[in-house]
Amino acid sequence: MSDPKPVEFAISCGIYLRGEDLDPDVITATLGIEPTSATKRGDVRHTSSGRQIVARLGLWKYIVYADAAKFEPTFEEVLSIFSAVKIDLKSLPGVTDAVFDIFGTGYRTASSDAGYFSVSAEQIQRLSELNLSLDTHISIFDEPSHPLTPP
Repeated sequence: MSDPKPVEFAISCGIYLRGEDLDPDVITATLGIEPTSATKRGDVRHTSSGRQIVARLGLWKYIVYADAAKFEPTFEEVLSIFSAVKIDLKSLPGVTDAVFDIFGTGYRTASSDAGYFSVSAEQIQRLSELNLSLDTHISIFDEPSHPLTPP
């Protein structure tokens, strides 16, 4: 088996719903969409070092990972799934925070040290109709410590 092809930049686009009283099962049933991950307030998980972490908030998230060259179709894929539901996501039971998150990570190369992405006015309108804030996080590294591959 060969190593995965390294990419210069990887992204994720996703919806995050949070709240102290958020019940992920209720959100899933209401939306008819399975989350990629969900926790209830009080759920316990353990880190790789064995440290226990107790969730302080309920969290329901749906995330798609891709090579950054596929940003626009990935953004549209996630937005279309939720636009079809036509629900104010902050009005769902227990939701106090509803966010469309864009996360990018990559490294500089000899051929490129910059990039861009674009969100259309129509897409911004659809985010607004869903009552979603837009968060963007970008991390750039000088040298890759290992190939960046979408999970």
